[in-house]
Amino acid sequence: MKKTKDSPGSGRKGGAAWSNRTLTTVIIVSMVVFGIIAMIVLSHAAAPRTPHLEAVISYDSTTHTVTFSHTGGDPLPGPVRSLAVTDAYGALIPNTSPLVVYDTDGSADGTGIWSMGKSIQYPINPSSGVPSGARVMYTGPTQSVLASTRFTPVLLAVPPLSSPSPANAGPVMASVMLPSSQVPAASRSSRASTLAISQSGTGNPVTIQYLTDTSGSGSKVAPFTLSRADAVNSSFGGTLFAPLQDCTGDDCTGTPRYFSHWAVSGAISPEPVVQFAVADNATWTATAVYSDSLPCHSIGGRVWEDYTMDGVRDPGEPLLAGWTVSLYRQEGNTEVLVSSTTTDANGTYLFLDIPYTGQYTIRESLKPGWVQSYPLKGLYRNETLNFASRCRAIDRNFGNRKVLAADFTGEPASGPAPLTVRFNDQSTGTTQTWSWNFGDGYTSSRQNPVYTYLTAGIYGVSLSVANSYGQDHMLQKARYITVTPPVATVDLVLDTATGGYIAAGGVVQFRVTGSNSYVQVGSTRSPLNATDVVRMAVGSDSTGKVYLTSGSSLTSFSLSDVDLYINGDLQKTGEVSAIYISALDQFSSSLRLIIPAKGAKMSLAAGGDVIVSGTTDKPLTIRDIRPDSSFHSIALDADTYRVTFNGGATGYSLQ
Repeated sequence: MKKTKDSPGSGRKGGAAWSNRTLTTVIIVSMVVFGIIAMIVLSHAAAPRTPHLEAVISYDSTTHTVTFSHTGGDPLPGPVRSLAVTDAYGALIPNTSPLVVYDTDGSADGTGIWSMGKSIQYPINPSSGVPSGARVMYTGPTQSVLASTRFTPVLLAVPPLSSPSPANAGPVMASVMLPSSQVPAASRSSRASTLAISQSGTGNPVTIQYLTDTSGSGSKVAPFTLSRADAVNSSFGGTLFAPLQDCTGDDCTGTPRYFSHWAVSGAISPEPVVQFAVADNATWTATAVYSDSLPCHSIGGRVWEDYTMDGVRDPGEPLLAGWTVSLYRQEGNTEVLVSSTTTDANGTYLFLDIPYTGQYTIRESLKPGWVQSYPLKGLYRNETLNFASRCRAIDRNFGNRKVLAADFTGEPASGPAPLTVRFNDQSTGTTQTWSWNFGDGYTSSRQNPVYTYLTAGIYGVSLSVANSYGQDHMLQKARYITVTPPVATVDLVLDTATGGYIAAGGVVQFRVTGSNSYVQVGSTRSPLNATDVVRMAVGSDSTGKVYLTSGSSLTSFSLSDVDLYINGDLQKTGEVSAIYISALDQFSSSLRLIIPAKGAKMSLAAGGDVIVSGTTDKPLTIRDIRPDSSFHSIALDADTYRVTFNGGATGYSLQ
């Protein structure tokens, strides 16, 4: 039989080969298909998300510590975050100890995850100076700045150096750049006038000319040029200071130039001074007049106390330090916190190097007890920073006024008559006048009066405060002071070989019952009628005499500083040069006699018992001088060399 070759697919051996090839092809095709699908899926996977962070960054100049406080957003573990503190030229200031995450209770958080409510402290060396700014960087798959702030406002109050002076010589900003060649450059606005440079070392002085081109629409800023008179250093010439750009109001045109900001806070008098090391190793001192414009990428303003609530800062209205202002970026209907800062001693806040374009909202954090007068809507919304046409927002100011509210305390609030109470004004707001009513017919216009209640009773006290801006407020505290009946009288006899005085704050009060009575303060004599109530308050420590005979006739009260009241009305203040009260009743007193410790001889008897007879170095205080129980009289003579007293008191202390 003739043999034939197997046809493809026929027979066991040929069929197996074809099946193997087919299977291999299917596997390869499947792998290609799966690879394509995987690439498509991966290409459509979500891009890594940049974390959202809200943070408040502050600097404490006492402890030299920058605190990063997490106030909202995503937690940040240590591997994906980087904190930086920089100086005025953008150089990194290193931390002096490891960075630690602290929990809300101030304890160290062992997890190292920085989340809402926690803080990180960044200590720096005091020799590094005041930091200019700080930032939080995300170092994950997409690196970006999550939060940043500036600590040192670069606003200066600078007087003009020479004519022509700038259009507005108010608070201004200086921006300075130091290139690698060490030849300084600075930004100027078209409203700056002249700049003078003098050499602090040896050599001839230099002159700087400020060039402007007034042709066309608006002034153009030209470079400063430097010339030197000596041929030795004549090679040091050319452009020294370069302008930033021509700016008008909030609008900037042209391509912004960026400089490291020279961070100086407060008023420099008579003008700001900057020293630069130049190419020929000489040291130069530059003084300049600045305009009121800010560099691009900035938003700034001031916070002031608006006494008149008219939205305009009037003369005498102070700037407010320590107020928090926050900058938000508007993303649709959501506001995202960019940074928060506090106003400096000049009431100035400033946001620099704003890393975003778009629309912004500026809000201040209103403090308790204050009301806002400006802006009318309470904030600045839809502030557009377009670095091509409007690169800054200046004069975004806030006006506030503290609510005027009367309040006070009085200590002690209870005790036996005579009770001396020290009242303290605790009112808030701008207070210019005070009107006290002590509840017994007597008043005072002092801010913190000391008043003595002479008779037992329960008294309400009120305080009315006001200012010249139309604000007034009154607070009344009912049944505030409780005065109990006086304690028993102790009869005293005293004779010392050293001086003493009647202490400030003491009061004597009585009712006139006799005719031909009067009190004379200085050269002013005040006649008294029967039933007149007389009150004499001692304003300062005084020597002098007090004589009351038989409890009815007062013939001496020769103290140097006395407020005289008749029927509750203040008549005169000064020295009581003469007094005669023919008859009186309802006598009460809180006079205190003080004998300082001087190691002198003293004779003191109380209730007939000898207390001291001989030399003593203990001070003596006699409280609430009054007529004695036997003769109803007072005989007190106190001068700088000797004191004698025969009368009564509520007590004494010798210690």
